Amino acid sequence: MTLLRRSLIESITLLSLGLCIGVAVLWVRSYGGADSISRRTPASADAFQITHESQELQVSRGCARYLARHDTYYHHGAVDLATLPVAHLPTWSYFRYGPGFAGEQTPQPRSTWNRLGFATWRDGWMSSFADNTRQVWAMPLWPLAALFAAVPVARVMIVLRRRARVRQGLCRRCGYDLRASPTRCPECGATA
Repeated sequence: MTLLRRSLIESITLLSLGLCIGVAVLWVRSYGGADSISRRTPASADAFQITHESQELQVSRGCARYLARHDTYYHHGAVDLATLPVAHLPTWSYFRYGPGFAGEQTPQPRSTWNRLGFATWRDGWMSSFADNTRQVWAMPLWPLAALFAAVPVARVMIVLRRRARVRQGLCRRCGYDLRASPTRCPECGATA
């Protein structure tokens, strides 16, 4: 195996291990609140209302959620639009919800996929001064943790299998019996 190929495999293994640990930490942390990254964009403003569109990525109760939200604030002419800052660029924010925040709950599971943590739902609220609608897509974090753990686990299994072959007097690469030729494998040409 060339040095470049070996370093590439080791880099992918380390990256996958780091991502697996990161997802596991977020998974455990999500049961004490929710971490959220959001992007909010002003959509429109007129004499009676101001609307915003926002997208949010949230980790809560062992699930990763993507939320598409539409907020409307009814000011009924009480806000002078000329005094509002002209900001049509999206704003990014990170924040952490505490445990038991509004919106933490998921609907009752209706299928096996829902019981596993995969779900989608639409909800919102209305009042005299504002309303909010949101579409939510949720998936559990355990498939991501398992996906990222697959490469490091496979790499450890390969290393353990090679070590066992060397202890048994076999070629570490192909498993050929090296008792007759202990210096070089006659099957694949690898040096002992």
